[in-house]
Amino acid sequence: MDVSLANMRVAPGKATATARFTGNLSATATDQTVHSVKVFDERGKEHDLSVVFTNTSSTLPDSWKVELMEGTTSMGVSQVVFDDGSPTPATARLSFVYTPAGGAARPLVLDLGNDVTSFASGNLSTIAMTSRDGYAPGTLSSAAFDARGKLVASYSNGQTVTGPRLLLASSSALTPWKTWAAAATRKRAAPRGKAGHPPRVHSAVCAAACWSCRTSTSPVSSANS
Repeated sequence: MDVSLANMRVAPGKATATARFTGNLSATATDQTVHSVKVFDERGKEHDLSVVFTNTSSTLPDSWKVELMEGTTSMGVSQVVFDDGSPTPATARLSFVYTPAGGAARPLVLDLGNDVTSFASGNLSTIAMTSRDGYAPGTLSSAAFDARGKLVASYSNGQTVTGPRLLLASSSALTPWKTWAAAATRKRAAPRGKAGHPPRVHSAVCAAACWSCRTSTSPVSSANS
């Protein structure tokens, strides 16, 4: 079986579905912008977004308007509400539909449910994006076979892809041949010549392939010699 890497030189990218945030959003601040919210589209191209938090506690206590921006273009608006300093379960994950320039619309979730707080700290807020899924395309960096004989390709973006399996012959498949060859060799080693003549010993492979060996070591030939 021929194993080819022709279609495995590049691993495609994957779009970002969730961006996760941590830190404190000061309850006494009027607004806060989180920059460098980098996400990937369906082609694996990276986009630099920002999230603008605007305090709306004057209309709804402990609430913030959340706007997703790409440059100066709004990608959507949502709202987060805090209860005792933590996002309420209903607003801890904010869903947007993000449409990158020249790309298809995709869902994007801003996850505020893990260590995002809102306590009074003047104008100082520490909220930031700490992780996201998705990745850029990657080029092949190495390839090797695992213990099961499957090809495992590793890429520059940290991803791995399992390829075809190399079929390997088991040594147990050779056992019948070895058993037959040993028995045939012992049989061929028995004396078959005239009295006083040394016995003829031939290998099993020779006896199977050579006409002179088969005729000279057969019982009939020995009896008539």
